Amino acid sequence: TLLTRADSSGSTPLHFAVLYGRLDVVVLFLDGHASLGLASISDGNGSFPLHIAAMVEQTRIMEELVHRIPDCYEMVDGKGRNILHCAVEHGRETVVRHICRNDKFSMLWNATDSGGNTPLHLAAHHGYPKIVILLLKTTSVETSITNNDGLTAMDLAIRAIVPGRMYYFQVPRRRQRVYAAC
Repeated sequence: TLLTRADSSGSTPLHFAVLYGRLDVVVLFLDGHASLGLASISDGNGSFPLHIAAMVEQTRIMEELVHRIPDCYEMVDGKGRNILHCAVEHGRETVVRHICRNDKFSMLWNATDSGGNTPLHLAAHHGYPKIVILLLKTTSVETSITNNDGLTAMDLAIRAIVPGRMYYFQVPRRRQRVYAAC
């Protein structure tokens, strides 16, 4: 059918409806064609509609997809990333907050992608301090997990510091005497 037909990038009409935030169209597609497995068709990057929703911060569409297809949040894209990885990588604080506040998604918090990176690794690597804090406030997030390069999220955070700023913090300041005339 036309709903399962993909364009040259591998995107289906459902991918586009999600991308453009058209909840009404998403509902229409899923209502009439649930048997087609529309939500389980990935695009050319291996991203499923739920991944797209996480990337473009469409939390209402995410909720609708998870409500209708309860296990779809477990799907990983072509790089082994789940929806939390995708939200973190795109700096989507609202989505990260939503996922971290819902215990249903707890299996995503420490999941690793094909590079061995957890969502915390990605937040540290990309320099998203607010997302790092959101993840660290989630009690079950592990800080000691190492990726395929043997690095923890802390290691990546240190590497992400701008060299000039790091130098500023490493070099002790000289004490200067202040002379004042009385």
